[in-house]
Amino acid sequence: MFCKMPLEPRTMKRSDKHRCNSQYTKHLTVANNQGIQHDVLVEFCGCESEGETLLRSNLWPCSPTSPQVAVSIELLELLRVLCLEKHVSTEGFCNALEYRYHRTSGQKAKVKKLSRILLQEVFEAYRHHVYQLQHMQDLNAGYCISGIDSGAVCPACEVSVANNNLYCFDGNFGLVRRKTAGIQSAFPRHQERFFCNQVEVDKFMNDYSEQETKLFDCSNFQAGSLIRSKKKSTKLDVKGVFGACCRHEFPKMFLDMKHGERLGYAVWILNQLLSSNKNLKICYDIACKLRSHLQVDLKSLPLKDLVNNITDSENDLTEHQSAIAKLDKELTIVERKLGISRWDASDEIFIQTITVAAENKRQEITQKILNFNVEKTFLSSLVKKYPGG
Repeated sequence: MFCKMPLEPRTMKRSDKHRCNSQYTKHLTVANNQGIQHDVLVEFCGCESEGETLLRSNLWPCSPTSPQVAVSIELLELLRVLCLEKHVSTEGFCNALEYRYHRTSGQKAKVKKLSRILLQEVFEAYRHHVYQLQHMQDLNAGYCISGIDSGAVCPACEVSVANNNLYCFDGNFGLVRRKTAGIQSAFPRHQERFFCNQVEVDKFMNDYSEQETKLFDCSNFQAGSLIRSKKKSTKLDVKGVFGACCRHEFPKMFLDMKHGERLGYAVWILNQLLSSNKNLKICYDIACKLRSHLQVDLKSLPLKDLVNNITDSENDLTEHQSAIAKLDKELTIVERKLGISRWDASDEIFIQTITVAAENKRQEITQKILNFNVEKTFLSSLVKKYPGG
């Protein structure tokens, strides 16, 4: 049973009816289930912390030590569910409470102050507390118990391994961080569960060199532009967030962008994904630029092998995969009829055959170049012999 605060101030005693000589009272501002704040005289004792006493009364303390404000857990749970299902903002939630209750109760000013309370990391702390309970996270060590879902893995991808090789890349420039926001002293609550180690990302981007590629058949889309991305904003620490999600729209990996949407960020995430999955398919709105960049700038063979698997449309990849599956099915039928089997990629005969085919292809191209030079030389001699013709 969640406590319902009356409109008039009152004294709140301990819910477990504990009595001892170390009891004392303290005035707190308490937000009830409607978001209205009241001045309440709360009874504490030295046998447990003030936060524990408030939690017994279904109130969430706004500070771990010596709290001055507390919020109803039922109100925070309602906001958490609305954020999860409908992506409701904290400000929008408080505005809705203000609209709902100020007309009848005259508590508009008291409801309006709620947004200032919730935006001071109170709601984020509660939401992380619920996450720890739901996923059985070890509160001391900061990691999840082995064998229990951490909430960071797509359940649909885990069911079928064939579905976990398609990822979508994109950047969001609406998620910025200003330098005036200060420095966070606490460690990130989720460590590196979703976001990459930013120190390693920044070091990679500082050492990574990009060449601007000219694409005459591409639109004038500015993402990936090296010239544009060098213009850092002096007021922003983080200009946006770049990341990847699976085909089921489940978040996979993110990082902070200190520049514009440089191609180096996509290369970093590609390298991280390749460590666990070699058969990647990538959807990216500037796939043409990323493909050209991988072909021109990189010497890494694993990344070059991904060129044909990068597109700006999931339909293209689906059609490509369907065609490969159809060809594989037809080859399997032929193998069964003839009683033969396909070579393994590491088979010595297969490697020799591929080497011979590559050498033949090289000789064929060399011969074409030679013939072209002979014709060019002959035509040049004709021009000199008949300058007027």
